[in-house]
Amino acid sequence: MLEITRTLDTIKNSDRNVSFRFSFQGLFNEIIGPTLQDLKDNLGVDYETVSGALGIKSIGQMVGAIMGGFMHERYYQHSELILACALWLGAISTLIIPLGTHLALVATMFGLSGIGEGLINSGSFRYNIILLSLCTFAYVRM
Repeated sequence: MLEITRTLDTIKNSDRNVSFRFSFQGLFNEIIGPTLQDLKDNLGVDYETVSGALGIKSIGQMVGAIMGGFMHERYYQHSELILACALWLGAISTLIIPLGTHLALVATMFGLSGIGEGLINSGSFRYNIILLSLCTFAYVRM
């Protein structure tokens, strides 16, 4: 009876963890810091230049996803540390973006934010699969 209770508690907690992961991952993906109007005013440039700097975030996401795929595969025992560092990288860069007065600084911070986002996206899917495999059929298990 203890094994059944432990399994049911694990399934209940894994459902909660999966929903929290997707919620916070979505928030992290959508928050870029200030609005484009604020960036345009702070930097003294037009929307086209701000959009170009924001495009660097997409390049950073691609680089971060490639790095994350390698790092989570090679250093799988330290996946939590990699995710924690990626969260710090994203948080610090998101806090610095509104303070930037130079386009190069803002573009660099967008790139670092994208790298952090790519690391998180590639690493958190591994955890989502592990959590979902606790309460699904055998063909999803790892």
